Amino acid sequence: MKLVILDYSGTLSLASVLFASPKRLALELDRCGLKRLGISTFGLFWDVVVNPTWQEGSTTTAGYKEAMKKILQKTFHLDASVVSPVVESFVDAYMAASKIDPSWKPFLRNLKTHTGVRTIVASDHYAEATDAILASLSDMGIDAAALRDPTQRIRNIPFIVANSADVGFHKADPQFWEAVKARALPEKVTEVLIIDDFGANEQAGSSYAEREKVSKRIQETEVTLRKVFQAGIEVFPFILEGGCQEDDTLYRNLVGEASKRIEQFLN
Repeated sequence: MKLVILDYSGTLSLASVLFASPKRLALELDRCGLKRLGISTFGLFWDVVVNPTWQEGSTTTAGYKEAMKKILQKTFHLDASVVSPVVESFVDAYMAASKIDPSWKPFLRNLKTHTGVRTIVASDHYAEATDAILASLSDMGIDAAALRDPTQRIRNIPFIVANSADVGFHKADPQFWEAVKARALPEKVTEVLIIDDFGANEQAGSSYAEREKVSKRIQETEVTLRKVFQAGIEVFPFILEGGCQEDDTLYRNLVGEASKRIEQFLN
């Protein structure tokens, strides 16, 4: 069995990263009411809301909403009744915007027709992202299961969504892939292709995007995959120089390169 691993935010989804770009984020902070509560700038959003909650938020099923509510109540001494509707509005808008880019559609639809191939959409993300990814795949006509689903459903569907929040570990951790192997892969894997930005395409305010961490994450992930699957590992770093931009030309060109690499891998 061949295994194709596709990252979500910053790789399959350009929109999920652009949502947190300075210009778009400023509009969203104002629209939903976070600005009124005290999160008035790009820097405050990352320093107060995201970076302090990321580890817990991306490795538990509590979700982005609960993580944000807790930190806002604690930081600004606000009542839950004030915080909740604002947070609900912001996170719902973020997840609704985080669609898989249409440029991937023909290649994803092609992937599902190949026998002997299992595709894993793997993401270090908040719990709400699992349903957002499943919905986006469904919009493209791709039936997928989540790693959290009953075993029988997982084993019978070639597209699986593996989210760190559901697994309890990030992708650089062997236990993430051990869970994928045990629950989603009924046969031995002989070859693995992973296409991932490893956090490099996230916005500059995210501690996850720090270049030193990205380089380390690439190395750790390759070593981990080789150890867990005992198979040949190919890594395609889906990294946009300068990060994700509103002008998606470079992004779409990179999608084309990655898609060619997938075709070579399959054939």
